[in-house]
Amino acid sequence: MDELKNIILSHSEKYPEMEIADFVKLIYQNEFADSRISVKPEESLALIKREMMAANPAEGTKLLFPVGKGLFRLDLGAAKLQMLPAEKINEDFLQTASCVTGSEASFEEKLTVLAKLCEDGELPFSPDELSVFLSDCQKKGWPEPPHSAAYTAAYHPHYRIIRRGARVQGRS
Repeated sequence: MDELKNIILSHSEKYPEMEIADFVKLIYQNEFADSRISVKPEESLALIKREMMAANPAEGTKLLFPVGKGLFRLDLGAAKLQMLPAEKINEDFLQTASCVTGSEASFEEKLTVLAKLCEDGELPFSPDELSVFLSDCQKKGWPEPPHSAAYTAAYHPHYRIIRRGARVQGRS
């Protein structure tokens, strides 16, 4: 769980506008990869192409940012700058999503890392705030939460989860 703690803290430092939903999403992706696999491959490719066109990355944006367990957020804006083909990104995304499995029990255990960071004051949320948010998520059956409005406004996230060793390579 030390890896997860370090991942959470590094994301907190890099993205100070993160809210509880964003941390839960990060842990969800650490456990389950990406839930968007329910779309058809051609729909996924169309979404990736659309997001790459919309992305407006700053020069020097990292291509890959770890979420743990050998998984990474591949930034579609950085991929656009490096002229990586959307087709390869889609293949790697779909392959990752199809081979990564997780469990609700493991996900819930990982949420205790987040709770401890809140209790210890390492994140700007009270344990009560986290508890209310998690209770609501649990009642809904643990869907992957969307990014918060604050995170979306600040960072305009466009990425896909891929695993280490994916064929899409660039300058990270």
